[in-house]
Amino acid sequence: EEYLCFEEAGKEHGSEIGSDVYDAVMALENKYAIPTYLYYYEGYKTGEIAEMLHEKQSTIQTRLAKARELLKLELDRK
Repeated sequence: EEYLCFEEAGKEHGSEIGSDVYDAVMALENKYAIPTYLYYYEGYKTGEIAEMLHEKQSTIQTRLAKARELLKLELDRK
């Protein structure tokens, strides 16, 4: 149930990282932001994230792909 601390963890990492990418991840809808944060910032595998979020692994993989697409669009605008 570590993902329940997502906002707290984000606050901690936000001051350390302070990057446009991190800010863009945090601005995503939670269904994309949480798996993205867990995968890229905490190092969890997609199967582990799926278990934490009670989702199928394929759902997590799809959400990560969509998040990358959304992040690319957002970061290309800057």
